[in-house]
Amino acid sequence: MKAPNPIGYIIFAPPAYSETFLWQEWALWQAQGFDLQLFAGPAPQGAHHSTLHHPQLYKALKVTHALPVKGLAAWRALPRALSLLARCWPRARRLYRLERQQGTPLWRALKRVWFALHILPVQVKQLVFVYLPATLQRAQVARAMQVPMAICLRGFDVLPPQLNAQALHNPATPWQHMAPLPQYQTLWPQKPLLLLRNRALARWAHHQGATGPMALWWPIGKAPAPAQTQARHQQPGVGQPLALLCVARLHWVKGLHHLIEALALWQKQQPLQTWPPLKLTLVGQGPQAQTLQAQVQAAGLQNQVTF
Repeated sequence: MKAPNPIGYIIFAPPAYSETFLWQEWALWQAQGFDLQLFAGPAPQGAHHSTLHHPQLYKALKVTHALPVKGLAAWRALPRALSLLARCWPRARRLYRLERQQGTPLWRALKRVWFALHILPVQVKQLVFVYLPATLQRAQVARAMQVPMAICLRGFDVLPPQLNAQALHNPATPWQHMAPLPQYQTLWPQKPLLLLRNRALARWAHHQGATGPMALWWPIGKAPAPAQTQARHQQPGVGQPLALLCVARLHWVKGLHHLIEALALWQKQQPLQTWPPLKLTLVGQGPQAQTLQAQVQAAGLQNQVTF
């Protein structure tokens, strides 16, 4: 009996440290018996990519990397490109025509075909875009492959500049006074399946003009029970600090400034209570790194917080 076609996931790069929700999402799919095929960007080169830290799960997934698009690496990839093109010529030609019909310039249309050559030969049941912005340059790939397209709406990646996370969940947000984001208007005529993290994102999608099917996406099932371990968690002794570890992208959507505020309040109360002292280690990178470090300095937590 022929195995069913896998579900294809399109991602820009292997997930970073803080994107554990993706690893869990894929593990849940596999636990429920689904076969997955990941289509990522060019193979990672730096040690900051989490593929180097999740080798077992990464090897268990089928991952295909895009061809490099710059420099000598692109020339070296030419034989592989020709081999892929021979396997998917009808789809590649269809993708080029669709791009040109959308008004994409010649050189950009050819570049998009090049960047999709690792996807086009594979038979999949459905293409899932991990983030909505990822569809802007890949929306025609599903049409060229003649397979259904699904788009994940996770929240922080779709917020317009005038909104914050609180406004997204506020029922009183005046959506009717906000202009739809023009970059997404070309997606809605294709009526992709929108996989929504919550109902607030459904309101956002409706305001943007989406008319296709929608489904609440998380959780897709129960997470596997943690593995049994013989290691015992020891309580800190009297006067010994309680170590906290937070792995996250240093961005305002993660709410790390609230964590530092809470730590400052704890430190103020600690001499008056029997609470143990805390030490926090933040692991991650992001645009708010300097702001968070300044907040730590202002709160006098240099000895309690380590970046």
